[in-house]
Amino acid sequence: MALSTFRRNTKSETKKQGGKGLRGNWREQFRLPKVAPTPFVLIKGEYTDPDPDPEVIEVGPQGQAMPVIVAYWKWLKHRLKTMTQTGKQRFIDEPCSRGWDKHAPQPCAGCAAQDAGDKRITLSETYSIGLAHLAVYHRHPLVDPKKGPIMKKDNSGPVLVDSECLDKQCNFCRVAAGQTPVLQPNEFWPQYDPKSIIPVFGSRRYMELGKGHLGDLGEWDKQIGSRCGGVAYVRNPDGSYVLNQQGQAIPKGRCNAFLDVDGYVCSLCGNMLINAEQDPRPLEQLEQLAMAKYPCHYCQRQVFLKEVNSCSSCGQAMTAGLFDGVLWGQRVGEDTQSHLVLVQFDTIDDYEANLHPSYRQLLQGKPLKERLQELCQPYSFSELYKPKSLEDQAKRLELSGQMQYGAYGAPAQQMQPQQFVPGYAQPTPYQGGQPYPQPTVPGYTPYGNQQGTPQPPPFQPPVKPNFGN
Repeated sequence: MALSTFRRNTKSETKKQGGKGLRGNWREQFRLPKVAPTPFVLIKGEYTDPDPDPEVIEVGPQGQAMPVIVAYWKWLKHRLKTMTQTGKQRFIDEPCSRGWDKHAPQPCAGCAAQDAGDKRITLSETYSIGLAHLAVYHRHPLVDPKKGPIMKKDNSGPVLVDSECLDKQCNFCRVAAGQTPVLQPNEFWPQYDPKSIIPVFGSRRYMELGKGHLGDLGEWDKQIGSRCGGVAYVRNPDGSYVLNQQGQAIPKGRCNAFLDVDGYVCSLCGNMLINAEQDPRPLEQLEQLAMAKYPCHYCQRQVFLKEVNSCSSCGQAMTAGLFDGVLWGQRVGEDTQSHLVLVQFDTIDDYEANLHPSYRQLLQGKPLKERLQELCQPYSFSELYKPKSLEDQAKRLELSGQMQYGAYGAPAQQMQPQQFVPGYAQPTPYQGGQPYPQPTVPGYTPYGNQQGTPQPPPFQPPVKPNFGN
């Protein structure tokens, strides 16, 4: 199977415990369905890993560490686990503002609450990746229930958003056809003009993934890369090709045969470093060696290896990866135990050849690849997940009282209110030999320090048991 950089990066992320583009918004967040697989194309972004694993860092010609470029955006997320008034569990997510520099963490409301003992709030690494969902959507004006239609900043017209068509349960289809929408109790539905609802094929979305789901995508890449992407031809019973009137072999589709691994070569000089045909070790062990840096005795450097494949079926040995076609995926399982499953993989040409006529009509004569060029614009996740002010973080995470950010701030003499959020208290200058002052946010106290709430006992170091000599 083809050894890809994406799989190497995802493996380095999932083994841990614990670019420029359009900004997008939370309405574009997408989750794979559980009922049936759905087709989509992943967007291969180029984002710098803010905290790369040392095993995936390459060294440049002058001996400097090169930035690790990945297809997904890695960020820190706080999650508040709470309950609704009806007793139903709910979760609230908020980007962490601590940053990736462990030696100079920035002020963060969620981290401060965790340090204060708030067990409701957790912190985890999260990964976001863009995709083009190949389904029917309805483009319509964005309407606020209280303010009405949301207009563009230049007042040139209403802001338009895409909502996925729900087939028989779709109210957009009903309204566009002049019918009355079917609403649930307390459901808001704007008075749309039927002419303002326009069907389109495909929409840009993004997924938020944990380590488990990121690892699932790495396995998808392995499944796709293990099959040959060459062309298979129609054969006679004796194995010879069936020829057309011009004497050419008749193609029957993608080869899809399992590739043979011949070995691994140096990605810099191209010399064979591991010959799989002669090496007595199992192929699984060779693959594990190839996932990490390997010493090249030609270059005299630690390098990444490139896999060499062959195909005994078609003889072309063409490899594909996660970003080279249409993925049919779905989600199985519940919550943290769920997994992403790849049901089918199609090339862009094969998918377009079997496209339903109604979908083809929505393309308005455009080839599918042209539509994908419009959709596959990388997200500016740095703007989408830009942390809010400390006050807004605390409000979002439902923190009450007087909150201290403690170690998640700069030294006292450097902490100025205008460096973070205007209006925060100026800390008292540090006096040597005195307890370090804790800068505070007016009106907030650490969770568990409210009046009447029992405090946990002070930490006592454990006593080493004496089992005798």
